[in-house]
Parts: sequence; structure tokens; C-alpha cells
Amino acid sequence: IPDTAISNIVLQDTSRFAMRPGELLNRDLLNANRADITERLRNNGYYSFSKEYITYIADTIAGSKNVDLTMTINPPKMKRDSTIVIGEHETYLVRNVYFVTNYHPMSGEDASNEISDTVTYKGIKIIYGDDRYLSPSALEEKCFIIPLKPYNSRSIDRTYEALSRLEILKYINIEMKPVGKIMGQQWLDAYI
Repeated sequence: IPDTAISNIVLQDTSRFAMRPGELLNRDLLNANRADITERLRNNGYYSFSKEYITYIADTIAGSKNVDLTMTINPPKMKRDSTIVIGEHETYLVRNVYFVTNYHPMSGEDASNEISDTVTYKGIKIIYGDDRYLSPSALEEKCFIIPLKPYNSRSIDRTYEALSRLEILKYINIEMKPVGKIMGQQWLDAYI
């Protein structure tokens, strides 16, 4: 693993690896291992990481049942003009968290046309329409996505779970939108 930051996260807890030396080669266990590594990286800021970056090379020795298994984490490849450029996996920080309380998924209307008030409460921005049926403190308490902290997919799951316990909400959608690089750091905005 050429990227030392990724290597440190992946090798931090090798006891979580699904495959062990001496076991039979099992594609399902390799895929489970890929999913586990992807989850760990996405919980440590690697928003755009996917399991497709993880590949295995199985080298067999003639006349033996042993397999030398090598895992590789490949860098992302980007196309610029007509050239393919090899990049690096980057961590993302959350820039802003927005609650859009007047979002109506079935209407097909753009809720931004109905903004009547925006409130900032403990670092989150709440965009209200005509109704203010949710208090800023109730929304902030249920939000585990923290501005200026690394992206963490677990925090999104926890936010979904906490908001679903508010019976007044019919629809919950969390969208992470990449903002781009600012002063060398990738940023995301969260829209809930």
C-alpha cells in the first residue's frame, strides 16, 4: 500500500481481516475484507473511496496447493483531456451542515424558492420555509455530522437513525455534495 496514511488505517487492526494464513482461498471472504477496509477508510475521511480500488493477486506455485495472496490498494485514475492521470486518495472535511426543513421530495419543486428564514445554531444551518415545526436544538441533537471534522459514513448512518425517531418527519434524505479543494483540502457540504 503506497499511501502511508491509508496503510496505517488498513493495518491498524489486522485481526479484522477475514482471511487468515493457511485457510482455503474464498472469494466471499476476500469481498468481505474489501467491504470492511472500505468502511474503515470512509469512516476516516476518505469520502470517494470505494471497494473497487482494492484488488488481490493470487500467485500459485506449480505442484502446491499454497497461494501467495497480495492485496493492493490502487490509486484513483482521472482523465484530463485525453490523458489518464494517476491521483491520490484524498480525505474530505465537512464544511457546512444544512437542514432543509421545507423539502418535499414528491412535489418536484425546488425548495430553495420557499426559503423564509435561515438560522445558524451550534455550527449547523437550518433553512426554514413557512413552518418552523422543528426547533434548532432538536435538529442539532439528532445530527452527528460535524462541521470542520473529517467525513465519516458512520455519522451519516447515526444521523439517519436519530432523525427517523422523530415521528414528525416523513422523509429523510442526506446528501453530501463535494465543494472542491480549498487551500489544499477537499471539502463537503451536507444537506439534510
